[in-house]
Amino acid sequence: MPTWDQRLIDLERAANSQDYCDELIATAAKHGVVISELASLSQAAASTSRVPSGHPEGYLEAFANLYREFAL
Repeated sequence: MPTWDQRLIDLERAANSQDYCDELIATAAKHGVVISELASLSQAAASTSRVPSGHPEGYLEAFANLYREFAL
Protein backbone atom coordinates (compact mmCIF):
# COMPACT_ATOMS: atom_id res chain seq x y z
CA MET A 1 0.00 0.00 0.00
CA PRO A 2 1.49 3.35 -0.94
CA THR A 3 1.92 5.50 2.14
CA TRP A 4 2.70 8.85 0.57
CA ASP A 5 -0.95 9.69 -0.10
CA GLN A 6 -2.77 10.48 3.14
CA ARG A 7 -6.09 9.79 1.43
CA LEU A 8 -5.16 6.10 1.64
CA ILE A 9 -3.52 5.91 5.07
CA ASP A 10 -2.57 8.35 7.80
CA LEU A 11 0.71 6.90 9.07
CA GLU A 12 0.82 9.01 12.21
CA ARG A 13 -2.68 7.96 13.16
CA ALA A 14 -1.91 4.32 12.31
CA ALA A 15 1.17 4.41 14.56
CA ASN A 16 -0.94 5.62 17.49
CA SER A 17 -4.29 3.85 17.02
CA GLN A 18 -4.91 0.12 16.74
CA ASP A 19 -8.60 0.90 16.15
CA TYR A 20 -7.68 2.94 13.06
CA CYS A 21 -5.56 0.05 11.76
CA ASP A 22 -8.36 -2.45 12.37
CA GLU A 23 -10.82 -0.17 10.57
CA LEU A 24 -8.44 0.22 7.63
CA ILE A 25 -7.96 -3.55 7.36
CA ALA A 26 -11.73 -4.13 7.54
CA THR A 27 -12.45 -1.49 4.88
CA ALA A 28 -9.85 -3.02 2.54
CA ALA A 29 -11.22 -6.53 3.16
CA LYS A 30 -14.76 -5.36 2.38
CA HIS A 31 -13.49 -4.52 -1.12
CA GLY A 32 -11.54 -7.77 -1.52
CA VAL A 33 -8.14 -6.22 -0.79
CA VAL A 34 -5.58 -7.58 1.66
CA ILE A 35 -2.92 -5.16 2.89
CA SER A 36 0.29 -7.18 2.75
CA GLU A 37 2.85 -4.45 3.21
CA LEU A 38 3.38 -0.72 3.24
CA ALA A 39 5.67 1.12 0.86
CA SER A 40 9.07 1.52 2.45
CA LEU A 41 9.50 5.25 1.86
CA SER A 42 8.17 7.87 4.21
CA GLN A 43 5.46 10.18 2.92
CA ALA A 44 7.95 13.05 2.59
CA ALA A 45 10.57 10.93 0.79
CA ALA A 46 8.08 9.27 -1.55
CA SER A 47 6.67 12.59 -2.69
CA THR A 48 10.10 13.64 -3.99
CA SER A 49 11.34 10.25 -5.23
CA ARG A 50 11.38 9.30 -8.88
CA VAL A 51 11.72 5.58 -8.15
CA PRO A 52 8.37 3.79 -7.74
CA SER A 53 7.55 1.72 -4.69
CA GLY A 54 7.69 -2.03 -4.87
CA HIS A 55 10.99 -3.38 -6.13
CA PRO A 56 13.31 -0.41 -6.76
CA GLU A 57 16.29 -2.64 -7.59
CA GLY A 58 14.32 -4.30 -10.38
CA TYR A 59 13.18 -0.93 -11.71
CA LEU A 60 16.74 0.41 -11.81
CA GLU A 61 18.08 -2.85 -13.26
CA ALA A 62 15.54 -2.71 -16.09
CA PHE A 63 16.58 0.79 -17.07
CA ALA A 64 20.25 -0.15 -16.78
CA ASN A 65 19.64 -2.94 -19.28
CA LEU A 66 17.84 -0.57 -21.66
CA TYR A 67 20.64 1.97 -21.37
CA ARG A 68 23.27 -0.70 -22.03
CA GLU A 69 21.42 -1.86 -25.16
CA PHE A 70 21.15 1.69 -26.56
CA ALA A 71 24.74 2.57 -25.65
CA LEU A 72 26.22 -0.38 -27.53
